[in-house]
Amino acid sequence: MSPMKFFLLPITLLVIYSMGLLVATLPFVTGDVYNEKRFFEIILLLVTLLSHVFVRYQFPISPFYKLLLIGVICLGLISVTAAQASNYAFIEFTIFTALLCYAVFVSNLHKYYEDIVRYYTYVVMYAAFLYFFVFIISYFAALTHEVGYDWDELFFGFVNIRFFNQYQIWLLPFMTLALLHCKAVIWTRVIFVITVIWWALLFLSVARGAMLAIVCTGILLLVIYGNTITKYLKLHAALAIVGWAVNLILFHLIPDLIREEYYVRSWLTVDSPERLKFWGQALIMIKENALLGIGPMHFSLETLNHPHSSVLQWGGEWGIPSLILMVTLSISALRAWFISFNKIFYKRNQESELANETLALTYAVVSGLGYSLVSGVIVMPLSQITMFTTVGLMLGHYWNYFPAKIYKPFVKHELVIWRGFILILTVLFVAALNDIGTQDRIMGKQQSLEKINVHGPRLWRIGGIPHD
Repeated sequence: MSPMKFFLLPITLLVIYSMGLLVATLPFVTGDVYNEKRFFEIILLLVTLLSHVFVRYQFPISPFYKLLLIGVICLGLISVTAAQASNYAFIEFTIFTALLCYAVFVSNLHKYYEDIVRYYTYVVMYAAFLYFFVFIISYFAALTHEVGYDWDELFFGFVNIRFFNQYQIWLLPFMTLALLHCKAVIWTRVIFVITVIWWALLFLSVARGAMLAIVCTGILLLVIYGNTITKYLKLHAALAIVGWAVNLILFHLIPDLIREEYYVRSWLTVDSPERLKFWGQALIMIKENALLGIGPMHFSLETLNHPHSSVLQWGGEWGIPSLILMVTLSISALRAWFISFNKIFYKRNQESELANETLALTYAVVSGLGYSLVSGVIVMPLSQITMFTTVGLMLGHYWNYFPAKIYKPFVKHELVIWRGFILILTVLFVAALNDIGTQDRIMGKQQSLEKINVHGPRLWRIGGIPHD
């Protein structure tokens, strides 16, 4: 493929995050930002699927990984056919398949743009700046007007504060990377202030799961890399500590000095028993539907919108065999990244910019996967896009810099089968979306809630699957 065909891809990536963040930071544009993000994701995935029909992407994986992916796809299709609401199950199946294709699309950027991780870091900082800009306006408005200090306005553009925490966990490692590589003093100060505010918002929201994932990932990387990564980790930890202090100053000390009485909402919920209840129900579903699961997306049929755990969600909806394949795929890929890749690449380039990019990618993916064990990271549209963008960058980083055996791409008959499958999948995806009334949602028509028991988010903001 000529470089010209990839000319617009970095621009496309920038537009994706610009539009996504504009939707998130300007909620007055639409009455339901969750649905708008889902619409945007669907458009992105449709374009990605069609590109796989016409463009031959490099996907140099071993036969072992090919078999794992084929197994997941085949089991997913069987689960779809057995599901009660097969159209919704097929949509969920297609979204995850398309997200994998999107990760391959992103990974191929490395071949033509070796600095793609740096470009992505610019995009992350642009997104963070947009959020920071509206934060400043909202914060001073809260201080200078007679409004309560529950700080709801500071988490604008997200239906639930945890969706913002999911978004943060993928971006914070790249904000540290941006600060580490910035040379200009003025921009270093700007990036520092923005990053510290993002950490302050994380502490304000009391995101226990996200904090635990971040701390555990830091410890894991320190064990694996040793003292060679202390510069990155020290900076990451220092930003977190300063963010915690700023959180106390902005949201406790200053309001206390301005008014004698104030109220700061605590998001330290006591819903762990509720979450344990969700996990218990998920385990029951796994037990009762061990082979094929209840069907993709089907936690939102009658009982739950999602079980707040990637492992339990996949096992309950896709079945135990598919879960085993996905866990094997994830662990094997991480093992290859840590052992095969880093021993050769990272140790040769410890002081280079590429080494720091490796750390940022590792921190984002490992902490994101860890957080997914106790949160709906694999459910929310913006989290899905951010997750698979990061995974795609990691794959491209691995394939581009790892001097190992490059497996042969699809042979001709494999490519024909793959393109045919993707084309059929795309057509059926559009038909399924039309079948569930997506066009009405785009036109802003209100859906009847009479046959929806679950009103939490899943595919849409009102996420339950209609049923008799």
